[in-house]
Amino acid sequence: MRARIHDAVGPRWTRLVLPLFALAVMGADVTISRGLGPGVFVGFALLVLAGPLLGRHAPRRVELELGSGFVRVRRAGLLTQTIDAKRISGASTTSSREGVTVAIARRDRPDHPILIEVES
Repeated sequence: MRARIHDAVGPRWTRLVLPLFALAVMGADVTISRGLGPGVFVGFALLVLAGPLLGRHAPRRVELELGSGFVRVRRAGLLTQTIDAKRISGASTTSSREGVTVAIARRDRPDHPILIEVES
């Protein structure tokens, strides 16, 4: 099923890559130079700037695979993910001229719903 997904935040791993890299740079610098060298400064700067550098994900055209208790979002690049029913805290639908929009609130990030637009 073809759809369009609006998931500005994206999966958790996309939000953790840059901060984990920053911590690795800081740890390596402290371990290798045995002090606070330029690597600590670069790592700290990456930690502070992780949010603005990562930004938001733009809406994408995707394919949905529906199963018993899950929705698998495919062909979405970084937004490829599986949404399990047990991790959903709420959902709502609305219809428009273009089709139907489903808003899904996940338990691990209730402030950032995922919007899925399905053409009718």
